[in-house]
Amino acid sequence: MKRLTFIIFLLCAFSQLCVADAPKNQVSITEQGNQRIIHSNGIPEHTPGQFPNRHNPNRISEQKYLFRMPLHPKENRTVTPVGHYLFGVALNGVPFDPGTAEYWRGNRRMGWRYEAMSGKIDLGLDHHHAHVQPNGA
Repeated sequence: MKRLTFIIFLLCAFSQLCVADAPKNQVSITEQGNQRIIHSNGIPEHTPGQFPNRHNPNRISEQKYLFRMPLHPKENRTVTPVGHYLFGVALNGVPFDPGTAEYWRGNRRMGWRYEAMSGKIDLGLDHHHAHVQPNGA
C-alpha cells in the first residue's frame, strides 16, 4: 500500500509540474470606435486534454490572435460560406476552427474533408472535443 501511495504522489506531483509549465490563458476584449477588439494567445482557461497524444502529435503553444469585429453587427442579406477559415472566437479567446485538414480517403482533389466529431477518423480529440493543429493552435 505504501508503494501505491508513493506512486500516486509522484503522478500527482508530476502532473502539477506539467500544469504549472503549461501556457496560461490570456485574452483582452476592448471597444474601439465601432469595433470590438480581441487579443488572445488562444490558450483555453480550462485544463486541456493531454497533447501530444496517440492520435495527435501536436503540442499546444501560444498564438498571437487579433480579432476585429463590429460592435453592433448586422445580419447579411446573403449567406457567406465559411470555408476552412476561422469564423468566430469564444470569450476565452480560443477561435472556432471549422472542419479538419484530413481529406476523405486522402484525396485532396475531391475537396471533401472529414468532420472532426464524426468518429470516422481519430484526431486525438480531448474530453472538450478539441484538438491541436500542427502550428500549436
